[in-house]
Amino acid sequence: MARRADKDQAGFLTAMGVLAQRWQGADPSAFGLTPQQAQGLIDRYHAALLAAHAADAARLAARKAVAIKGRAMADLRGDFGALSGIIDGVAKSTGDPGVYAAAGIARPGPRRRRPAPPPPRLHDWKVRSDGSIAVVFTIDDGGLGSLVYEVRRQTGTADGRSGPWRAMGVISRKRFIDRRVPVGVVAVRYQVRAVRSNGGRSDWASFGEFRFGTLRGCLWPEGDSFVDSIANEAPV
Repeated sequence: MARRADKDQAGFLTAMGVLAQRWQGADPSAFGLTPQQAQGLIDRYHAALLAAHAADAARLAARKAVAIKGRAMADLRGDFGALSGIIDGVAKSTGDPGVYAAAGIARPGPRRRRPAPPPPRLHDWKVRSDGSIAVVFTIDDGGLGSLVYEVRRQTGTADGRSGPWRAMGVISRKRFIDRRVPVGVVAVRYQVRAVRSNGGRSDWASFGEFRFGTLRGCLWPEGDSFVDSIANEAPV
Protein backbone atom coordinates (compact mmCIF):
# COMPACT_ATOMS: atom_id res chain seq x y z
CA MET A 1 0.00 0.00 0.00
CA ALA A 2 0.99 3.65 -0.31
CA ARG A 3 3.29 5.12 2.36
CA ARG A 4 0.73 7.77 3.28
CA ALA A 5 -2.57 6.56 4.69
CA ASP A 6 -5.57 7.21 2.43
CA LYS A 7 -7.70 9.99 3.91
CA ASP A 8 -10.82 8.25 2.64
CA GLN A 9 -11.83 5.78 5.37
CA ALA A 10 -13.21 3.16 2.99
CA GLY A 11 -10.07 3.30 0.85
CA PHE A 12 -7.83 3.17 3.91
CA LEU A 13 -9.63 0.12 5.34
CA THR A 14 -9.42 -1.66 1.99
CA ALA A 15 -5.67 -1.02 1.76
CA MET A 16 -5.15 -2.07 5.36
CA GLY A 17 -7.08 -5.28 4.73
CA VAL A 18 -4.72 -6.17 1.90
CA LEU A 19 -1.72 -5.37 4.11
CA ALA A 20 -3.09 -7.35 7.07
CA GLN A 21 -3.59 -10.39 4.85
CA ARG A 22 -0.03 -10.04 3.56
CA TRP A 23 1.46 -9.69 7.05
CA GLN A 24 -0.59 -12.61 8.31
CA GLY A 25 1.52 -15.07 6.36
CA ALA A 26 4.79 -13.14 6.35
CA ASP A 27 7.88 -13.20 8.56
CA PRO A 28 7.81 -9.77 10.33
CA SER A 29 11.52 -9.98 11.05
CA ALA A 30 12.13 -9.64 7.31
CA PHE A 31 11.04 -6.00 7.55
CA GLY A 32 12.25 -5.24 11.05
CA LEU A 33 9.12 -5.91 13.14
CA THR A 34 8.42 -8.37 15.89
CA PRO A 35 5.53 -10.84 15.55
CA GLN A 36 3.75 -8.97 18.34
CA GLN A 37 4.00 -5.67 16.47
CA ALA A 38 2.70 -7.16 13.24
CA GLN A 39 -0.13 -8.97 14.99
CA GLY A 40 -1.01 -5.79 16.88
CA LEU A 41 -1.62 -3.95 13.59
CA ILE A 42 -3.66 -6.86 12.25
CA ASP A 43 -5.81 -6.89 15.38
CA ARG A 44 -6.35 -3.12 15.19
CA TYR A 45 -7.41 -3.49 11.55
CA HIS A 46 -10.09 -6.04 12.46
CA ALA A 47 -11.29 -3.86 15.36
CA ALA A 48 -11.53 -0.82 13.05
CA LEU A 49 -13.36 -2.87 10.41
CA LEU A 50 -15.94 -4.06 12.95
CA ALA A 51 -16.39 -0.50 14.24
CA ALA A 52 -16.90 0.80 10.68
CA HIS A 53 -19.52 -1.87 9.98
CA ALA A 54 -21.28 -1.03 13.25
CA ALA A 55 -21.27 2.68 12.36
CA ASP A 56 -22.69 1.93 8.89
CA ALA A 57 -25.42 -0.18 10.45
CA ALA A 58 -26.20 2.57 12.96
CA ARG A 59 -26.43 5.19 10.19
CA LEU A 60 -28.77 2.97 8.20
CA ALA A 61 -30.90 2.34 11.28
CA ALA A 62 -30.99 6.08 11.99
CA ARG A 63 -32.13 6.86 8.44
CA LYS A 64 -34.86 4.25 8.73
CA ALA A 65 -35.90 5.64 12.11
CA VAL A 66 -36.09 9.18 10.71
CA ALA A 67 -38.19 7.95 7.77
CA ILE A 68 -40.53 6.06 10.10
CA LYS A 69 -40.82 9.12 12.33
CA GLY A 70 -41.59 11.31 9.31
CA ARG A 71 -44.39 9.02 8.18
CA ALA A 72 -45.78 8.78 11.71
CA MET A 73 -45.74 12.57 12.13
CA ALA A 74 -47.40 13.03 8.74
CA ASP A 75 -50.11 10.54 9.70
CA LEU A 76 -50.63 12.28 13.04
CA ARG A 77 -50.86 15.72 11.43
CA GLY A 78 -53.27 14.39 8.82
CA ASP A 79 -55.53 12.80 11.42
CA PHE A 80 -55.48 15.90 13.59
CA GLY A 81 -56.35 18.10 10.61
CA ALA A 82 -59.19 15.80 9.54
CA LEU A 83 -60.65 15.51 13.04
CA SER A 84 -60.31 19.26 13.63
CA GLY A 85 -62.31 19.75 10.44
CA ILE A 86 -65.08 17.55 11.84
CA ILE A 87 -65.08 19.56 15.07
CA ASP A 88 -65.26 22.80 13.03
CA GLY A 89 -68.23 21.38 11.16
CA VAL A 90 -70.03 20.48 14.40
CA ALA A 91 -69.38 23.93 15.87
CA LYS A 92 -70.65 25.60 12.72
CA SER A 93 -73.75 23.44 12.40
CA THR A 94 -74.76 23.73 16.07
CA GLY A 95 -73.61 27.30 16.62
CA ASP A 96 -72.11 26.16 19.91
CA PRO A 97 -68.61 27.58 20.54
CA GLY A 98 -68.39 25.32 23.61
CA VAL A 99 -67.56 22.48 21.24
CA TYR A 100 -63.98 23.77 21.07
CA ALA A 101 -63.66 23.96 24.84
CA ALA A 102 -64.99 20.41 25.16
CA ALA A 103 -62.46 19.20 22.58
CA GLY A 104 -59.62 21.16 24.15
CA ILE A 105 -58.59 22.93 20.94
CA ALA A 106 -58.63 26.60 20.03
CA ARG A 107 -61.23 28.11 17.74
CA PRO A 108 -59.95 28.85 14.22
CA GLY A 109 -58.82 32.43 13.88
CA PRO A 110 -59.63 34.69 10.95
CA ARG A 111 -57.65 33.85 7.84
CA ARG A 112 -55.14 36.57 7.09
CA ARG A 113 -54.46 37.32 3.47
CA ARG A 114 -50.76 37.14 2.73
CA PRO A 115 -49.39 40.39 1.30
CA ALA A 116 -48.25 40.84 -2.27
CA PRO A 117 -44.63 39.76 -2.75
CA PRO A 118 -41.79 42.24 -3.22
CA PRO A 119 -40.14 42.61 -6.65
CA PRO A 120 -37.39 40.09 -7.49
CA ARG A 121 -33.77 41.25 -7.78
CA LEU A 122 -31.13 40.28 -10.33
CA HIS A 123 -28.43 37.99 -8.91
CA ASP A 124 -26.37 36.83 -11.92
CA TRP A 125 -26.55 36.55 -15.66
CA LYS A 126 -24.59 35.04 -18.52
CA VAL A 127 -24.57 35.22 -22.29
CA ARG A 128 -23.89 31.66 -23.39
CA SER A 129 -21.86 30.48 -26.36
CA ASP A 130 -25.00 29.46 -28.28
CA GLY A 131 -26.42 32.99 -28.03
CA SER A 132 -28.92 32.21 -25.29
CA ILE A 133 -29.06 34.30 -22.12
CA ALA A 134 -29.21 32.77 -18.63
CA VAL A 135 -30.53 34.84 -15.72
CA VAL A 136 -30.65 34.08 -11.98
CA PHE A 137 -32.66 36.28 -9.62
CA THR A 138 -33.52 36.37 -5.91
CA ILE A 139 -36.44 37.54 -3.80
CA ASP A 140 -36.70 38.40 -0.11
CA ASP A 141 -40.23 37.22 0.66
CA GLY A 142 -39.87 36.62 4.37
CA GLY A 143 -40.49 32.89 3.91
CA LEU A 144 -44.16 33.32 2.94
CA GLY A 145 -43.68 31.30 -0.25
CA SER A 146 -46.27 30.00 -2.77
CA LEU A 147 -44.67 31.99 -5.57
CA VAL A 148 -44.28 31.64 -9.30
CA TYR A 149 -42.62 34.15 -11.61
CA GLU A 150 -43.80 35.82 -14.80
CA VAL A 151 -41.05 36.68 -17.27
CA ARG A 152 -41.30 39.05 -20.21
CA ARG A 153 -38.82 40.36 -22.77
CA GLN A 154 -38.34 43.44 -24.90
CA THR A 155 -35.92 43.72 -27.82
CA GLY A 156 -34.27 46.70 -29.48
CA THR A 157 -33.16 47.20 -33.09
CA ALA A 158 -30.11 48.92 -34.52
CA ASP A 159 -32.10 52.04 -35.37
CA GLY A 160 -32.93 52.58 -31.71
CA ARG A 161 -36.51 51.34 -31.75
CA SER A 162 -37.87 49.13 -28.96
CA GLY A 163 -40.44 46.44 -29.52
CA PRO A 164 -43.36 45.67 -27.20
CA TRP A 165 -42.95 43.66 -24.02
CA ARG A 166 -43.77 40.03 -24.82
CA ALA A 167 -44.58 37.36 -22.24
CA MET A 168 -42.07 34.52 -22.14
CA GLY A 169 -43.96 32.35 -19.67
CA VAL A 170 -44.41 31.50 -16.02
CA ILE A 171 -41.67 29.63 -14.14
CA SER A 172 -41.36 28.19 -10.64
CA ARG A 173 -37.59 28.51 -10.21
CA LYS A 174 -35.69 31.74 -9.68
CA ARG A 175 -33.74 31.25 -12.90
CA PHE A 176 -34.45 31.04 -16.60
CA ILE A 177 -32.65 30.56 -19.89
CA ASP A 178 -33.84 32.51 -22.90
CA ARG A 179 -33.06 30.04 -25.70
CA ARG A 180 -35.01 31.96 -28.32
CA VAL A 181 -33.24 35.32 -28.47
CA PRO A 182 -34.29 36.73 -31.85
CA VAL A 183 -31.67 37.03 -34.57
CA GLY A 184 -30.78 40.55 -35.66
CA VAL A 185 -31.64 42.46 -32.49
CA VAL A 186 -28.99 44.59 -30.81
CA ALA A 187 -30.55 44.86 -27.35
CA VAL A 188 -32.52 42.57 -25.06
CA ARG A 189 -34.28 43.57 -21.83
CA TYR A 190 -36.03 41.39 -19.26
CA GLN A 191 -38.60 42.03 -16.57
CA VAL A 192 -39.75 39.60 -13.90
CA ARG A 193 -42.51 39.80 -11.31
CA ALA A 194 -43.52 37.43 -8.53
CA VAL A 195 -47.06 36.07 -8.28
CA ARG A 196 -48.44 34.50 -5.11
CA SER A 197 -50.98 31.69 -5.17
CA ASN A 198 -53.59 34.04 -3.66
CA GLY A 199 -53.25 36.31 -6.69
CA GLY A 200 -50.97 38.95 -5.16
CA ARG A 201 -48.42 40.32 -7.65
CA SER A 202 -45.23 42.29 -7.19
CA ASP A 203 -44.22 45.22 -9.36
CA TRP A 204 -42.26 44.36 -12.47
CA ALA A 205 -38.54 44.24 -11.77
CA SER A 206 -36.36 45.42 -14.64
CA PHE A 207 -33.14 43.43 -15.03
CA GLY A 208 -31.41 45.99 -17.23
CA GLU A 209 -30.39 45.81 -20.86
CA PHE A 210 -27.84 43.84 -22.82
CA ARG A 211 -26.52 45.25 -26.09
CA PHE A 212 -24.97 42.69 -28.36
CA GLY A 213 -21.56 43.41 -29.83
CA THR A 214 -19.99 45.46 -27.04
CA LEU A 215 -19.53 44.98 -23.30
CA ARG A 216 -19.53 48.77 -22.95
CA GLY A 217 -23.20 48.66 -23.83
CA CYS A 218 -24.15 46.55 -20.80
CA LEU A 219 -26.46 48.51 -18.54
CA TRP A 220 -26.88 45.86 -15.86
CA PRO A 221 -26.83 47.06 -12.24
CA GLU A 222 -23.35 47.73 -10.96
CA GLY A 223 -21.72 44.89 -9.07
CA ASP A 224 -23.38 41.99 -10.90
CA SER A 225 -21.11 39.46 -12.55
CA PHE A 226 -21.07 36.58 -14.99
CA VAL A 227 -21.96 33.16 -13.63
CA ASP A 228 -19.71 30.27 -14.63
CA SER A 229 -22.57 27.79 -14.83
CA ILE A 230 -26.30 27.52 -14.32
CA ALA A 231 -28.45 24.50 -13.52
CA ASN A 232 -30.39 22.95 -16.39
CA GLU A 233 -33.68 24.67 -16.89
CA ALA A 234 -36.42 24.00 -19.38
CA PRO A 235 -36.88 26.77 -21.98
CA VAL A 236 -39.41 29.36 -21.01
